[in-house]
Amino acid sequence: MKEYLGKYYFVHPLSFILPVASGVTFDRVLFGLANNDTEFTARLLQALGYDNSMVVNGHDGEGRNLDEISNIGPTKITEIRNGEIKTREISPGDLGFTTANYSDIKNGNSVAENAEIFLNLISGKDTTPRKDIVLMNSGALIYISGMVNSITDGICIAAETINTGKAAKLLVDFIEVFRHTK
Repeated sequence: MKEYLGKYYFVHPLSFILPVASGVTFDRVLFGLANNDTEFTARLLQALGYDNSMVVNGHDGEGRNLDEISNIGPTKITEIRNGEIKTREISPGDLGFTTANYSDIKNGNSVAENAEIFLNLISGKDTTPRKDIVLMNSGALIYISGMVNSITDGICIAAETINTGKAAKLLVDFIEVFRHTK
């Protein structure tokens, strides 16, 4: 039996509630799928009007699937760009990272532990493979935003944002805004 590590094994209608409920529309998306049929999902997203988007499925070759770009093994990426759908596979090395073990990136055992992991990541204190996987996925988001021409260029921006403290400051600013909207 294959181990399921991700959240979405298929395109779930709940995946689209945020845009409907918030009134914010998205024309680009990085959709992580814990299933390797990324082409089907990309065709569905394209039919829903998404362009310059990606569907990704990371795996480790031993049956573990992740609904994100993976640093524990290859990642299948199906990209919708300018109306065309193309699929490729990348490895962590293609993005400048070494392959990690699942134990290096797994979640903490509690909400508090996960919060601490998150704070260490965005403050630049964590330099483990957890940071690598955050940079890989953040780089892909920056790439599909159209700000840069490659995932690697997006990774550079994400790393700078974390390493200069901008990411941590943004979280603090967000919390302040949220507190004042109550």
